[in-house]
Amino acid sequence: EANNWFQNCLSDPSVAWQSLKGLGRISLENGNWVEAKNYAWAALEARPNDKEAWVTWAKALEGAGDHNEMIEAYGAYTEKHGDHADVLTNWGRSLEAQGDLPGAVEKYVLSTEVDPTCSNAWLNLGDLLFKVGNFSEAATSYQSALQIEPIQPEAWFCLGNCCGNLNVWEAAVSAYNQALTIDP
Repeated sequence: EANNWFQNCLSDPSVAWQSLKGLGRISLENGNWVEAKNYAWAALEARPNDKEAWVTWAKALEGAGDHNEMIEAYGAYTEKHGDHADVLTNWGRSLEAQGDLPGAVEKYVLSTEVDPTCSNAWLNLGDLLFKVGNFSEAATSYQSALQIEPIQPEAWFCLGNCCGNLNVWEAAVSAYNQALTIDP
């Protein structure tokens, strides 16, 4: 139904860019990456400063597995609009998927500096640090995420894994219990 409404609005130039953006979001939700990318790009051509269209475009690229183009898209976005925590975090995820772990860490850290309350950035940073065996710094990242959003069983579980790898058993058991309290 929403798809039809957006399609009908395309003929009105005053709202066509919003319709393109809406069609991009619907295509994204339906997993039609190419269509989502095309609609979002068309919306960006009409309104180059629209953050939502940029994010939809980048997510469509990610869904299609086109990480190189996505990395370029995030770079272009931040060049035009400055640093935004969610964009930097997604950029970091793309870099990580391409195997550029130092680049990913750089984007995650920058994201936490731009917005220290971006829980997602702290979680992604923690996951990457854990992956490379830096359990102490990973634990610190998970703790930062939990200070922002304490009801995250996955973060508690990951914190428990860090503590276990650091042989801090009481803290590991406490973190696991907290995870199970939230999500039995």
